[in-house]
Amino acid sequence: QGWYGVVSFTNNGGFAGIVPWEKIEWQDGSSTYMGSGKGWRDTAPFAPASYGSDAYGLENVPIDWIQCADGEESNGETCVPCPPGTRGEGGSCKACGSGKYNSLEGS
Repeated sequence: QGWYGVVSFTNNGGFAGIVPWEKIEWQDGSSTYMGSGKGWRDTAPFAPASYGSDAYGLENVPIDWIQCADGEESNGETCVPCPPGTRGEGGSCKACGSGKYNSLEGS
């Protein structure tokens, strides 16, 4: 079900302006509470936004999608260069084709 039932929609009051956050129970048994606040929040790449000082478990929020440039792939936290012997395309590293070799990292 992914995020269905976890997040509310955005309106002029901001994200989670209509439906208050509730405790999220993850499949691994950990939990997250985004906080009792509402509205827009500044956040950094790969980090969830905190909606109040009562938020907890933000480190448990899974990273849904990391879009990497050609020549890179995700290690689950950030984009890293493709190793030699591979080529990066569409955000993932693939082995070079038969009879070809790439000696450069990040190609």
